[in-house]
Amino acid sequence: MTTLLIGPAIILIGVVFVGSLINWRFGLLGLLIYLPFAGLISLRSGQSALALLAKDVLFAIPAYIIFFATYPQPFNAVRFPKIFVAALIALTVLVVAEAANPNVPNFLVAMVGIKVWLFYIPLCFITAAAIKTKDDLVRLLRILAIVAVIPLTFGLLN
Repeated sequence: MTTLLIGPAIILIGVVFVGSLINWRFGLLGLLIYLPFAGLISLRSGQSALALLAKDVLFAIPAYIIFFATYPQPFNAVRFPKIFVAALIALTVLVVAEAANPNVPNFLVAMVGIKVWLFYIPLCFITAAAIKTKDDLVRLLRILAIVAVIPLTFGLLN
């Protein structure tokens, strides 16, 4: 049974990856739709490293590549309040400084901390660029509300 699913799964993964590489909005939307199910997928796979990194490899990294290739200066593509940008810069400096702290047990712990804290900061720029009008925001929130019903139902039934 499991071997029958490998072929279609590989095709689906390839389509999702290529879709994220072609259009950063697809990668953002795919990431937001996948996230409510990421925990379940990770648990069902036995906490495999591949399942834990699937959202990054399939959605986030391709979306980042295409977005920052399209908008090499993201500050010009979206407008954030200066205080928000200053807070992001301060957070980045703090995380990098703490990673260099000599009391960190080992290098891998520092790298995981950097990934957890800093890897998703560019999503602010991508999301802000994707939401240009009130209709864009309403559409995105509707999609998220509809998708949230599935894990909510699953959680309540178990």
